[in-house]
Amino acid sequence: MNGSFDMSEQRVISTAASGAYGVCVGDLNNDSRPDVISASGDSILWYENLDGKGTFSNVRVITAHARNAQSVTVGDFDGSGWLDIASASQGVKF
Repeated sequence: MNGSFDMSEQRVISTAASGAYGVCVGDLNNDSRPDVISASGDSILWYENLDGKGTFSNVRVITAHARNAQSVTVGDFDGSGWLDIASASQGVKF
């Protein structure tokens, strides 16, 4: 967007997040570029923002043990100065 609600073209970050229910944005690696995190099926997935211009890394799996993940958020929950990830799911899949 350019501030006047003119939308840019859609950019597909990944097709690996099948069944994504929740998506959030946060700078997970403290490089001043917002990354994308998704709750997708049984996985929490991270896509690193590589250049701040719409180029993202291949999927990085945070966990594949979140049964039916529904939402995901980030915050500095432990006061370390680094963002942490929290998700909501129906349980743990082993």
